[in-house]
Amino acid sequence: MPDANRRGISGRSRPLRAGGGSGWPTPGSAPARKRSSLGRWFGSAPPAARTPEGDSATGGSADRTPRPRPKRGRRTDPPGEKPAGKGSDLKLRILTGAVLAAVVIGVGSLGTAPLLGLLVVVVGVAQGEFYLAVRGAGYQPATALGLVAGATLLVAAYERGMAAAPVVLILTLALGVVWHAWGRDKGRALADLAVTLVGVAYVPLLASFAAAALPHHDGRGIVAATIGAAAVYDIFAYAGGRLFGTHPLAPRISPKKTREGAIVATASVIVLSGAIAPQVGPWSIGAAVLLGALVAVAAPMGDLFESVLKRDLGIKDMGSILPGHGGVLDRIDAILFCVPVAYLSLRIFGKL
Repeated sequence: MPDANRRGISGRSRPLRAGGGSGWPTPGSAPARKRSSLGRWFGSAPPAARTPEGDSATGGSADRTPRPRPKRGRRTDPPGEKPAGKGSDLKLRILTGAVLAAVVIGVGSLGTAPLLGLLVVVVGVAQGEFYLAVRGAGYQPATALGLVAGATLLVAAYERGMAAAPVVLILTLALGVVWHAWGRDKGRALADLAVTLVGVAYVPLLASFAAAALPHHDGRGIVAATIGAAAVYDIFAYAGGRLFGTHPLAPRISPKKTREGAIVATASVIVLSGAIAPQVGPWSIGAAVLLGALVAVAAPMGDLFESVLKRDLGIKDMGSILPGHGGVLDRIDAILFCVPVAYLSLRIFGKL
């Protein structure tokens, strides 16, 4: 009964498909796909379904299990590998810090001129990281002018003292006005000029106090004691925060820093500065204790200032050149604020 095979349950006749056979699906055949809305409007057939192997549903495998996709915002590690934990990050930070300390001690042992050269290189890299970060935020600073002004500022402070700093800054301001007046984006000339000057004042101007101290007696000891005091504060603030920290120091700016860590770091840097600084620099015990107290104020200010910049720019680190630390500017942010207070403490006691 061929006609019966063409009838459905209701008895109505169904047309044959173009490829032959009845309009009812047979066992093992793929279910009919509905046309999309565009297909109904324009009369086009729907695209063939694709399987994970790239074959169509009618010509290849019938397995339509979707391929799993990694969740956005989460790190996907290869099978058998575990993501690096905090312990490995801490070890990497310690190793990088030890290498940096060895480099500074080795170059410093060669004399003040090689140490000045290292200072120019480090400050130039940190200043370049700052300019790259603000460029990523849409600003157009005069990077070449800022880097040249920064190197000039350090050399001038080394040769003529801090009295040369205002001259370099005024020249930088004048050249910056000319630079941005003839720039491409004149509508943002004021903002770009301000960013250029901040890059000069933030990194090389603060570091120029170290350059000005180098030619004096025990100049290398002054720089070493200042860097060491800033490192002591950083280490004990981290350790105190991990052990006793419960109250954030500045939750909106840097929520990981705690008041307990700051208290532990303040006590430690005052005690260690009073004991060690007189051995390597021209400080008396009282002046060294004052140095520790000033560092306890300046170091967190430098760290928080850079945190404000990074939060405003929407970045986590200024760079990635130092494993475990981020960029060079991320490593010297506290030191930059400690150098001027160390210089001024010596000026107060007539040691410079």
